[in-house]
Formats: sequence, C-alpha cells, structure tokens
Amino acid sequence: MEERDYLKRQLDQLGRVLGMLIARLLGTNPEGQMESQAFVNQALNDELQLDIPKIIDMESEYLLFTLTNEKNLNNDNLEKLAYLFLLLTEDENNLNESERKNLLQKSLIIYEYLQATSDTFSFERHTNIERIKANL
Repeated sequence: MEERDYLKRQLDQLGRVLGMLIARLLGTNPEGQMESQAFVNQALNDELQLDIPKIIDMESEYLLFTLTNEKNLNNDNLEKLAYLFLLLTEDENNLNESERKNLLQKSLIIYEYLQATSDTFSFERHTNIERIKANL
C-alpha cells in the first residue's frame, strides 16, 4: 500500500511539473522562447529522463510504449505532454520545419491514443487534433 501511495505522489508531482511548463510557455514573451525551450528540456530531462531532441528522434511506434509503460504516465499527464508539444511547435524560431512536424506528429499520436482509450469525449482534445492535422 505504501508503494502505491508513493507512485501516486510521483505521478501527481509530474502532473504539476507538466502544468508548470505549459504555464511558463503560455506566459513567455517572444524573446524568452529559447529560454523556455531550454527550461522545458531541462524539466523533461529531470522528471522523465527525456528531452525534446530524444522525443523528436524517437520512433513513433515506441513513443506510447515509452510514455505509458516505462515512464508510467497516466492519461492526464499524457494530455499535458501532448499539449506541451503542441505549444512548442507554435513558434517557428524554436524548431526547424522537420523537427516541428515530427513533434506535431508525436502530439497527434498521444492525442489519438487518448481519444481512443478515454471513456469521455474532450472537445479541447478534439480541437487540438484538428489543429494538428491542419498543420501537418
């Protein structure tokens, strides 16, 4: 029972970190975008031992396995991570076109997985899926 509580606290902490990253990206000015990308990379590396270049280079088929089985992310954390990827792709200065499309594809994979496995419909998730498809 104690081990389960520890795992739940760890997942809750990860959710707070992902939420903080999203808030930071939404609140930065254009000059702070590169600083934000470095901040996101550092936080993802600290919490998940992943960073944006590793995620971009990761095979799409391996992404969900890594996030759900190896990193034990729950659906709420996956949703935040997919949204974080989407936010990172919106500034053309952050990534080159190939990296941007690859990260959009990773975000789409996560969103479509959530859409297929979730018991509830999310209008925000559906809107983000359509937004990503329009940009690919």
